[in-house]
Amino acid sequence: TLIPRAIEEVFNVRVVDELDPELIRADAVIALRIQQERQTSGLFPTLQEYHERYGLTAERIKKSNAIVLHPGPINLGVELDADVAYGVRSLVLKQVKRGVAIRMAVLEWLFETT
Repeated sequence: TLIPRAIEEVFNVRVVDELDPELIRADAVIALRIQQERQTSGLFPTLQEYHERYGLTAERIKKSNAIVLHPGPINLGVELDADVAYGVRSLVLKQVKRGVAIRMAVLEWLFETT
């Protein structure tokens, strides 16, 4: 319910409903933030159900060698459990820190060229 209908054709990707089989093959897993304030239309029944189906837990991630990414801010217990978000394979804090630096550089460049 959160994926555009034509995404497979437009971007030449494969959409799957089951996370666990894909985690085994993944080199990296990027979780995105559920914007709870925009979920008034009921795109999924509850945050708990979302977490059970798609949340990255220690149990799920131990079956994989993938690094974990998330742009932040994290809804702990929804997209990622704390032990995954701050675990040894997480690059979340580096990703967030560098994302801020990149946005600052782009803004500086934009203001210099105008």
